[in-house]
Amino acid sequence: MAGPRKAIPPSFGFRNLDALLLPARNYRYFQNWGRFPFDAAAREHSPVNAWWLADCALLVYEDPENIRSVLGSVNCFAPASFRLFENPRTGLCGFAVQGEDFAVLSLRGTEFYRPADIVRDLDKLASMGTDIRQDMKLRMGPFDGPPKFQVPVVQGFCQPLRSIWTDLENWISSLPRSSNLWLTGHSLGAAMAAMIAFQFPDQVAGLYTYGCPCPGGQEFADAFGHLGLDQRSFRYVHGNDLVAKGLEFPGTPYRHVGTLVAIDTESRKNLLERAWSGGTPGHDGPCPAVLCLADLEPDPRLRHGESGSNQSVFISRIRHHGLDGSSWRRRHA
Repeated sequence: MAGPRKAIPPSFGFRNLDALLLPARNYRYFQNWGRFPFDAAAREHSPVNAWWLADCALLVYEDPENIRSVLGSVNCFAPASFRLFENPRTGLCGFAVQGEDFAVLSLRGTEFYRPADIVRDLDKLASMGTDIRQDMKLRMGPFDGPPKFQVPVVQGFCQPLRSIWTDLENWISSLPRSSNLWLTGHSLGAAMAAMIAFQFPDQVAGLYTYGCPCPGGQEFADAFGHLGLDQRSFRYVHGNDLVAKGLEFPGTPYRHVGTLVAIDTESRKNLLERAWSGGTPGHDGPCPAVLCLADLEPDPRLRHGESGSNQSVFISRIRHHGLDGSSWRRRHA
């Protein structure tokens, strides 16, 4: 059976800059979901579940009413189970939703609003500043909580969880025993999702992150693995994503967790990318990336994990902010 497929529209340069900002415009969430049902029983890497959870990681950037509307259009979700976790003071935002035998928790990363949106609502500028300040708190150490971490974690990634932890803990504890908990997030939200998995290893069926920075140090990574979470955690990284790779330089104390799913793309660059890199369409020099994980057609050349084995993966449209050294691969349906 052919996998889900979405084409990235060709761009003429500056049009790509709009894709750096979220929420996405004119994006169809969970397209053809009926043909590719979520596999709640999966414990190994699932390309279909990666697609579902990537769309959840993108959907969390929408307004709450839009999130509720989208989830209500997918029959496998129970609309009445929708739960919003939000704290404007810390910039944290996430949602939870349940299906018949699974539950999903998705957490948002740093928001960068469009200028027109800021003009209409100046509170968005303050919200964006809160997110950026949180991202810059990179000091590591144990966290008194709640949630409590006895091993060093990045303080700025962990602190926002304190503002919703009681509600979040109560929600997870209330889930039926038959419900498998799936965690996902993008950027800062991905790091927080990894920290939640660390706190609830027995309840977590799977963790899929997109553009995740290092959530802690070697002790955290070792403890994460000892809890058996590495086998259920999959970390998608697009090319040379600056946010995902920025803390893992040699000599730094930061460490990633989970199994790496590296996404390399190849195609013609658009005019803006060529001008930036000073290269030809085949040149792989630095370029301003939209970092859009958008093509859902399986590609056997994508590398799964650090072992280098081939794996066909489905990627949904998640954007990041930064520089990327990969060119893009575009297919047209």
